[in-house]
Amino acid sequence: MTDFGAYKGMFKTLEAESLMPPDTRLSFLESADKIIQLKTVNTETGITRSIDLRLAVVKPAHCMMPTKEDVNIYEFINSPGILYRALKGIEGTIAVDIETNGTQAADSDVRIVGIGIASSTKIMYFDFETNIKECNEAILGWLRDYEGAIVGHNVFFDGTFLLRDTGKWLNWKYDTYGMYRQLANEGYPGQSYGLKTAQLQLLNWDAKGDVELDEYLVKEGHVSDIKKEKKDGYYLGKPMKGEARYYKPKKSEMYRAPAKILGYYCGLDAASTLMLLEDVFLPSIKGQAYEEVFLDYHELFMKNVELLGNQQLTGITIQKEPLEAYKLILEEEIVAAELTFRNHEKVNPFAEELNRRAVDAIQEKEPEQYKKLRIPSEPDKEKKDGSISKSWTNWRARMDEIEKNGPEVSKNWESWAERLEEAKHKEHFNINSPTQLQELFYEYLGLKVLVTTTSGDPSTGVQALPGFGEVGKLLKECRDKEKELGYVKACLEHLFEDDEGNYRIHPQFRAPGTLTCRLAGSGGLNLQQIPKSRRYLECWRPVEGKAWVDCDHTSLEQVVMAELTRDSSLWKIYGPDAKFNDIYLFNGSQLPVIGPKILAAGYDPDNPTEVDIAKTKKECKKERGISKVITLGSSYGMGAKKLKMNLGLQGIDITEKQAYAMHGSYWDLYSGVKDYEAFLLEELERNNGYVINGIGRPVCCAADYTKDIVNRVVQSTGHDIHMLYVRIVNTLLNDEGIEHDGIVWDFHDQTILECNVEDVERVKYILGTKAYEVLNKELGGEIKLAGDPQIIQTMADAKCG
Repeated sequence: MTDFGAYKGMFKTLEAESLMPPDTRLSFLESADKIIQLKTVNTETGITRSIDLRLAVVKPAHCMMPTKEDVNIYEFINSPGILYRALKGIEGTIAVDIETNGTQAADSDVRIVGIGIASSTKIMYFDFETNIKECNEAILGWLRDYEGAIVGHNVFFDGTFLLRDTGKWLNWKYDTYGMYRQLANEGYPGQSYGLKTAQLQLLNWDAKGDVELDEYLVKEGHVSDIKKEKKDGYYLGKPMKGEARYYKPKKSEMYRAPAKILGYYCGLDAASTLMLLEDVFLPSIKGQAYEEVFLDYHELFMKNVELLGNQQLTGITIQKEPLEAYKLILEEEIVAAELTFRNHEKVNPFAEELNRRAVDAIQEKEPEQYKKLRIPSEPDKEKKDGSISKSWTNWRARMDEIEKNGPEVSKNWESWAERLEEAKHKEHFNINSPTQLQELFYEYLGLKVLVTTTSGDPSTGVQALPGFGEVGKLLKECRDKEKELGYVKACLEHLFEDDEGNYRIHPQFRAPGTLTCRLAGSGGLNLQQIPKSRRYLECWRPVEGKAWVDCDHTSLEQVVMAELTRDSSLWKIYGPDAKFNDIYLFNGSQLPVIGPKILAAGYDPDNPTEVDIAKTKKECKKERGISKVITLGSSYGMGAKKLKMNLGLQGIDITEKQAYAMHGSYWDLYSGVKDYEAFLLEELERNNGYVINGIGRPVCCAADYTKDIVNRVVQSTGHDIHMLYVRIVNTLLNDEGIEHDGIVWDFHDQTILECNVEDVERVKYILGTKAYEVLNKELGGEIKLAGDPQIIQTMADAKCG
């Protein structure tokens, strides 16, 4: 077996061959304590199906759901002493859960409406809406001073509100949401990481803790959706037109519920959080080879959550007026870009054809223009006495009317004529219609199908657009500008004005947000996926007297890959003695089809020089581009057929034989990575769903995603290292007494800090020199990580090159 690498300073598990002691390697049938039973109900047939699943790490427990009598609700309290007596004697680990009337802690209008606290002996809810101010301050003060460990489910949310209202980050030690993401398997039906799901699937409660609250919301009319048929999450409510209706409660309104209902709900959340910690997660890792590493990792994670909470309250300064002006410019550019696309010589005839078809389709359905004309029979003109009869006079008047006005136009025809006139002046080509775009690209223009949807239909999505030539490029420009406009609008909607008149956004997160435990954006403004638009990001800038310092790790994931796999090619590019090189030229020079031309341009993969690299980049742009596609795609499990497709989308046509040759040669070049993949797959099977990453913690992977397993280990390890770097930086800055705020502590492999202008050089030294000295010493890796901190004038300098 190849001697694979790991970060020795953090890797405290047993050796790979003995990750689980023999007596704990249980078969599927023997490991009943790790079986989770999922129940699914078909609402149409009423049939209930059960699915038994083997969990890799997490052991579900059987916990009793607290009753209403178990939850002590304190409302209408006018003496803090009453609450102090209730809290007396509480010790050890407690769980805390808060209820609010909104989600943004930076918004002064959003308040805490109640707090639930659960200990080993008590479950309590304190109603901030009815208790006097002094009582609420007493609870906040008690939490601020509590020295025991505190656990929450999604501590980023609760912790940030309590930081705002207590002035201190509480003694949070565990986050069960984080533990759930860090330990649980993936890929089973109905999987989520929310507390209500955990109550059913991990604690084995008979019901979720929100049933009574949901029923209250429906009864009071706080609903977000109505259906005729019963569906999960919907409740029977007021009938409509004599028929039953099912309503989805609007959870954002639950703060309106009385304390007797909301308090029980919150108390259950706090109690279940404590149960998850003490009866599920801690016992699941107890005695495991990775126990010490995981607990160290979770402590690191909690420190990063604290920094994110501070970051949210600080916010990022945005220049509002330039951003509003850019919004108007974007809207005009979108109109112009769409017009350019529609008027293109290949698109305009198609659009006109659609318009003709639409008009013709309406014309073909023309109804009768006139109502059927009923001419009355002429009655006798004269009466017996010779006078003119009234019947004849009326008949004559009717006939005169008919002769004057003609037949009456039908209302159906009038409506049809209006639709026809409207259709003649309407644009019927909807550039957001996949059906119409399929017809344009694949039928009218006869373009080749390079990408298909999951259902097998020819794709017209963003991935397919590069394959449509100039018209695809124009449509992509429309799409990109529309997407950017969405970000700009969201940014404007989330601006808050501070006391100095500056505008700030206060991004929220799901921490962790992915299976590799990276962050994910939340709250309607995703900071983790901002467009690389210079004009947009130039509106993000520090206020006068402050500076932003940005530090991006140099090739973090590539270095991690080299460290873990010990692949000879990666070691040559990123190892301790690596020479200055270009990864795409290095790879391309050793592949068939494109390699000979790169070598002929003067590039030597074994002895590269800056001059030769620059010259070859200039002469071999196409070949380097092909190598880039292979290099980036292969790390995510791209096969030869997808390689051919991706190159085809860039207008590079190669044969399937050439694609297989280049793909095979690439993996011959990186055979050490394939060996590492085989090692991880064996470990995954041995451990029934998880492997150990580079710092020594478990990372789960579903059977459907095993082609991504190397990337998953590398990405998770890289992010774990970044979190360690962030903690080191924060500690060093605090030790030096340097004032600083995290503008973006965690951009995956990048950090941006704000400091006083006079402290810039000291901050740069810590970010780029001192922190890496400490980091590399703690990691114990052979390849030293590094970064080059820069002062940035705006966010565009950090994200747009």
